[in-house]
Amino acid sequence: MRRVPEPLVLGLPLLAALFVMGLTLGHGFAFDDPMAVITNPLLDESRSWLDAFTHDFWGERSGYEHIASWRPLTLWSLRWLGGAQPMAFHLTNGLLHLMIVLLALQGARRLGASSWGSLWLGLFVALTPAFSEATASIVGRGDLLAAFFGLCGMYWIRERPAWALVSLSLALLSKETAIVYALSAGAWALLGRMWLRCGLLALLAFVWYGLRSSVVGHLGGAIPPLDNPLVAMSFDERIIAGLGLVGRYVSWILAAQPVPADMAAGVEHGGLYALTGALALFALGGLLVDAWRKGHALVLGASLALVSLVLLSNIALLLPTPAAGRLAYHPGLGLSLICALMLSKIPSTHALWRSTHLVAFGLLLIGAFSGVQTLKAWESDLTLFEANVEIEPQSARGQTNLAKLLIERGDLERAHTHLKQALDAAPAYPLALLNLSALLERQQPGGEQAWALAQEAVAKGSGLKKAHANLCALAVLRPQLEARRVLAYCQDARHLMPSSPEVHVNLARAYERIEGRADAERVFAEALAMHPEHPFVVGHWVGYLVRKGSLEEALRAQRGLAMSRRAPPSARPNLVALLFQLAKKRQVEERHPEACELVREAKALAPGVHAVAERAKAFCLSP
Repeated sequence: MRRVPEPLVLGLPLLAALFVMGLTLGHGFAFDDPMAVITNPLLDESRSWLDAFTHDFWGERSGYEHIASWRPLTLWSLRWLGGAQPMAFHLTNGLLHLMIVLLALQGARRLGASSWGSLWLGLFVALTPAFSEATASIVGRGDLLAAFFGLCGMYWIRERPAWALVSLSLALLSKETAIVYALSAGAWALLGRMWLRCGLLALLAFVWYGLRSSVVGHLGGAIPPLDNPLVAMSFDERIIAGLGLVGRYVSWILAAQPVPADMAAGVEHGGLYALTGALALFALGGLLVDAWRKGHALVLGASLALVSLVLLSNIALLLPTPAAGRLAYHPGLGLSLICALMLSKIPSTHALWRSTHLVAFGLLLIGAFSGVQTLKAWESDLTLFEANVEIEPQSARGQTNLAKLLIERGDLERAHTHLKQALDAAPAYPLALLNLSALLERQQPGGEQAWALAQEAVAKGSGLKKAHANLCALAVLRPQLEARRVLAYCQDARHLMPSSPEVHVNLARAYERIEGRADAERVFAEALAMHPEHPFVVGHWVGYLVRKGSLEEALRAQRGLAMSRRAPPSARPNLVALLFQLAKKRQVEERHPEACELVREAKALAPGVHAVAERAKAFCLSP
């Protein structure tokens, strides 16, 4: 049988995409998802929907200035789900991926792909790891929307130009990477000598870039070398490293390896990856020229893959991150379309036909296995970071990400092992120094080694804001440090992280230490205005009020914290303790009925706790 029945051409990729969706439905929020969905101020119901057009995707928060993303349609799609559970976000991501699979397959058929070529394209897009991260990561929603609307625009530009322009506009409003689809559509229209459509596409790109620039600036903020090492390289070094990145992306797509999450992958400066990247760009360039001369539809796949890889190389334009698995989605679609169309050119009677399809089947099996591994890794932060370390054991970033999570979970011994491996790979890596400092401080509060590492992290991590925040936090806890010096550390940290709740609290504590109560209260007021329910802010504000002797005000603040949606487990026990403290004060003042009312509230908050009940008896006895 040389042809595949039409129901199978559509049905098998559809089942594969549904299988992928089923693997992700039970996942939680991982990696950047909480920052994009849970804590993103632009998703708050009190904000106008139009704010998505006038603000950065991340809500213009401290620490995201260099990313400079403008994705209003993606924000709308996330806000539409409101405060839904993770399953709703994963379900909609899965449905988008499914529609892209069917759209890519049908588009290939219309461009001349055979039933077998279309089937392989659909299965590869559905199952292989180059497409997994964008599907499994909620932040990947922007890539999925850009790919869906971008493919529609690219396929429609000749037959339905009005629809194509609308679709490409939606793609560009979803994520900046959609520009690769607009450029591919332009190449296809130019090949057909459709000058007006080419002009309209150019106008669309110009208007979009102008609107984006008015919100986030032309190219965004300065990218620190810590986030993208290519920033610190000379142009010659950047070319070699960029070719290495191209080689890495091509290997993820064609060799179907498990893909590490953003930033876990290092930057190859040469070797096999750079050679692979150079050969890939040369081959795609040659294919594009040949297809252009012949007027073949391969122009679409070649231009999409070539433009995507050139942009991802960081040679022409520096990106906020050197490598991100979800960005492989776009060149992956281009390369898949190329393969489908080229397979379709081999006659079914040719001896090469059978061996080519056997190779495709083998690659699909390997790719499906790797894709499943990548999808499973995105279940949680822990599984994701463990998978990153397994895939890229020499990545200092990957080792540090896992160690940081383990510190938060209290597994200090394992965290120390991973930080040691990170520093073995990169001895001056600031994030590893920073987290090792935090770990040692937890193991031995006030220790000199933790303080020395915190200072080294600041010195080595130029522009690393968290290092300054950590130095401020440790300085506040060290009574041997001169108070003015502590204040200077915390003022530096606040300058770098003006919206950080932790930095504000520590700055207020530094002011309190030099007996600047007015300044301390001013800084606390700023923190509470920005983060009214943040447990760290409210908890320390309550502590300050207690030290000041304002127990009534402290009790009001603690009650608010205990009833808030972000109340930590300690909020209620701390409220009980504060109620007893104020009751004792009322008893000394001989205001016994008020003391009794306070302890009754404490008993109601801790029902069945024997120690609380016994202590309450003394307050409610007749004076």
